[in-house]
Amino acid sequence: MFGIDVATCAALLLPHRIVKDKTGEVNDGLVALGSETWGIGPELWPADHADEIGHDLDHGVQARPTHFDYLANYEALVARLM
Repeated sequence: MFGIDVATCAALLLPHRIVKDKTGEVNDGLVALGSETWGIGPELWPADHADEIGHDLDHGVQARPTHFDYLANYEALVARLM
């Protein structure tokens, strides 16, 4: 959704590189920044695609990201849209 070019989990390293090579844009491991943008512009989250939905894939499917509060970011996004 709103990722930036950060340390990407191991599972997304290959798609991250492919998206970067094809688009030349920063990405969250799956989606290029230009594709994520609509409205007033992107909100840049320091997270890869998995972190953005509450998964830290480097520590297992059930692990939650400790460096990124994904629920607080979604709450802020919803509040802004309302």
